[in-house]
Amino acid sequence: MTSRDRDGRPARVIVATCTYHTTINDLWDAITNAGGFARARIEGSRRIYSVDSKPLQEVDAWLDQFRGLWEQRLKALTAEIARGKRERRR
Repeated sequence: MTSRDRDGRPARVIVATCTYHTTINDLWDAITNAGGFARARIEGSRRIYSVDSKPLQEVDAWLDQFRGLWEQRLKALTAEIARGKRERRR
């Protein structure tokens, strides 16, 4: 189920009330704006963030070329951790 805004569109807004110092918020806004995946607007004491997943999908597509390199190693690591846990229980 997808949350919807007042106009019936899928909700893509995160409301954040920040108590941090303004410069931290400004840095966060600069990073998210530079990455192109989030925009912020200020409403009173809140910052309303809208998220665009397209840049993140582009990163995911780029990472696909490397997944084969680490998937087998991560599976082996998972198996080794499980083996270690079994041995500790004995």
